[in-house]
Amino acid sequence: MFNLGHGGRAFDQEKLLKVLTFANMEYLRFMAMYVGENPDEPWRKGSFSQFGFTNESSVWLTSWILMTLRDAVYPEWEEKALFIDPNLRADIAGFLLTVQQPNGSWSEITTILDRNKFGVRFTNISGTYQNLDLSLTAQAIIALQLNLDVRGIPAKFLTGAINRGKMWLEKHFRLITDAFDMAIVTYALHVTNSAEQDSAFAMLNYFKRMSKRFFLFVFELNNFYLDENGIYYSNVNLLGMTKIWQNINARYGPKPVQTDLEAHAVAATAFVVMTYTQKARVKEAEQAGKFENEKKDFNHLLFFLSSFMASINA
Repeated sequence: MFNLGHGGRAFDQEKLLKVLTFANMEYLRFMAMYVGENPDEPWRKGSFSQFGFTNESSVWLTSWILMTLRDAVYPEWEEKALFIDPNLRADIAGFLLTVQQPNGSWSEITTILDRNKFGVRFTNISGTYQNLDLSLTAQAIIALQLNLDVRGIPAKFLTGAINRGKMWLEKHFRLITDAFDMAIVTYALHVTNSAEQDSAFAMLNYFKRMSKRFFLFVFELNNFYLDENGIYYSNVNLLGMTKIWQNINARYGPKPVQTDLEAHAVAATAFVVMTYTQKARVKEAEQAGKFENEKKDFNHLLFFLSSFMASINA
């Protein structure tokens, strides 16, 4: 949506105004899902609903929108056409502070639309299976950390809430068995400068995989080659496309059947790219970016996530 990378200067004025006009349209779509003043449930103020219902608030959607709105705050854009109300960001942050659990985590309070990334994952804690909500907690922490400039009462409590959430992640991240959980938690620990950030980063290697395409030479059927095409992070190995050399010009075969596994890997790899950027490890970020670029047609929203979040660090 707002992924201009704060590069508005690279556009001519006509093109910039056109892009910002579309951004305003998306802003209005966001606000159609906004839960404002509710006399019966005032604590919902500042939240967003997945389906626009005033009696439903989504923590994952609210935190994601807060990250997106923060990246749209830019003086030059405000002068042209796009103004993000600072009071709105403060209200959203206030809602996230309100629904934080006493243990420092965040849990969803409605039906989770994206169950693959923010769904229930039970972890064995001393013989008792618990849902730790590590990925959702990480996203809420990232959203609040990026919005430390908000005004009003919520600003006084942001640091404390972030630290409590960070302690929850530090306590349990070694129990993670999912690539997306590990990726987003690692990024959250980096943006908050956690003492455990390097330990979490090392655990990413459990999910690191090489993206490879098979090369098949038609005139020499017994020869197969592997082309390193970047790295990705996933729970399982994903199939790549077949590249066929019928003559001097290569031809690609059809893509494998697309599944939710690809979307999960793209989302996980996106947060790893952001972590690499945070650590100024450009080469690794470029390798992971190759995989993101290969899969961008599979899910535009997930590919947008990587480029949008990387622009925050630029």
